[in-house]
Amino acid sequence: MDGLIDALEYLDLREGLILTYNQEDKFEIKGKKVIDAGLLERQYGYYAFKIFYTLATFAGLIALMLSISNFWQQMLVVVALSFVSVQVGLLGHDSAHLAIFKSAKWNELAGLLFFGFITGIGYNHWVWRHNAHHANPNREGEDPDVASYAQTTEELAGKKGTMKFVYERQHRLFIIITAASVTAYQVYGLSYNWKIRSGLIPL
Repeated sequence: MDGLIDALEYLDLREGLILTYNQEDKFEIKGKKVIDAGLLERQYGYYAFKIFYTLATFAGLIALMLSISNFWQQMLVVVALSFVSVQVGLLGHDSAHLAIFKSAKWNELAGLLFFGFITGIGYNHWVWRHNAHHANPNREGEDPDVASYAQTTEELAGKKGTMKFVYERQHRLFIIITAASVTAYQVYGLSYNWKIRSGLIPL
């Protein structure tokens, strides 16, 4: 770990950043140079353009899908929709980080639009999950974003039965595992919202 800290301190000196490491294995970055350069200011023009062309392209592809009946042509549209859906998800990601609008309420509404309405991913659950990822990036058992894969041989050795079989072949099953994880987002989102409505989880 000391070598990692030395490397990060070297990066700190090169990039003009103030980076500290605390006892809880969490990195705290204070980017004075980044702030002074205005890189953290809201980019309203960029987001206005990206939201417009992303939603326009998405709507256009849906209209095209409904207007054609040839199966293989529809599959080509599906491929295009998959790429555009990623862009919609990125907009949902940025809104969840409160990066698009100054108002938290408007960011939340945008997140509900991009995630909940368009992609079908539960916004509340995604925010909880993503916050857990940022609080414990790539930490086994704490970062839900890496729970579907084994990152080390030690982690793999701790798996048993069917899970061990799957984790040993995760490089071949990557697409299947990823698709299953995204599908599971739908279920997790519904379950998380039900718990909120039932008072089991505070909103």
